[in-house]
Amino acid sequence: MNKIIITSATHSLGLRVVKLLENKFEVVQATSDELPAFMQDKYAKIPRGMNPTFAHEMLKLALDTNVQYILPLQLAEIESLSESLLLFEEYGIQII
Repeated sequence: MNKIIITSATHSLGLRVVKLLENKFEVVQATSDELPAFMQDKYAKIPRGMNPTFAHEMLKLALDTNVQYILPLQLAEIESLSESLLLFEEYGIQII
């Protein structure tokens, strides 16, 4: 089964998208929000989309979790990843 990272997975849109895709993909839920200790195992911690290291950290997470797709849900995340599309494609990772 293909794997996908969904960002902003703690927000209402993220939660709905996870529900829609969890039967078709193995979902890695990622968030830049601070989480209580009991929730930290369920979500991958990522920087905010406006952080200069965002694309690098997302690539590292994707490679570490063997993910084929990334679905960014915040505008700043989309903008950051759109500047690095070629880098992700070189590793066989598609930004949706």
